[in-house]
Amino acid sequence: HPSVTSDWSSDVCSSDLSIAASLHNIGGVLHDQGKDYDGAVAYLRRALAMDRRVHGGEGGTGADDDPGVDHPGIATSLSHIGAVLNSQGKHDEALERYRETLRIREAAPGKEHPDVSHTVGHRGYTRLRACGREAAAGGRRATSSRQAR
Repeated sequence: HPSVTSDWSSDVCSSDLSIAASLHNIGGVLHDQGKDYDGAVAYLRRALAMDRRVHGGEGGTGADDDPGVDHPGIATSLSHIGAVLNSQGKHDEALERYRETLRIREAAPGKEHPDVSHTVGHRGYTRLRACGREAAAGGRRATSSRQAR
């Protein structure tokens, strides 16, 4: 089994999804503690790379890496990275991750899936923090989508 510190050049094995989940969890705890955002992003990017490799990609960690490799797990990784970047005040980078998350979620589970509404809400909140209340129209879209159900 590959270790968490491996270079991930070996073949993907069945435990990779478990390792990616552990990396997500560590990144999430670091984010929740609010003490080590850079560490949180590092763990979450490693999880994203594993998610992309498991689903046929090269393991890129950028918002637009591995085009055509779309899976809800990849969207979740991108969303978590966006949340940490937003907490760091890196709103433009967070919005890039949320845009890619939204694209994947609208394509995979469909535009009416609750995850799409959550992603739109995250984008609106990030825009609100970055630009003020006028930029938060995306958040209103998420609210109206949820109320329509």
